[in-house]
Amino acid sequence: MKKPLAECDVFDHAGARAALGDDDELLAEMAELYLSDLPGLLDQVEAAIESRDGDAIRRSAHQLKGASSNFHARSTVEAAYRVERMGRDGDLEGVESAFAALRSEIDRLRPELEKLVAS
Repeated sequence: MKKPLAECDVFDHAGARAALGDDDELLAEMAELYLSDLPGLLDQVEAAIESRDGDAIRRSAHQLKGASSNFHARSTVEAAYRVERMGRDGDLEGVESAFAALRSEIDRLRPELEKLVAS
């Protein structure tokens, strides 16, 4: 029997499990997929920011926001939404710092998801 993971403040483990019918195996699979897709998703956002392409920023940040929402990772979702909104509005003043904040949230989320995969 798997040892239950401790709750953390980075994502709502119970909420994510409940959304998946309390299927720990599926949650771990989703975490594994997220972690494998994460470098590419971050690269897409970063490339869009470098090219100052508001629509591409919006699309790529939206995709990252959606993927993060599967884990009820509120702070990560909020940070991704901030970048998405900046791209949507074409207001790119400070988008680099908003992206840095998003990366920081992801850096907090990643090890928690790695624990799910390892459990």
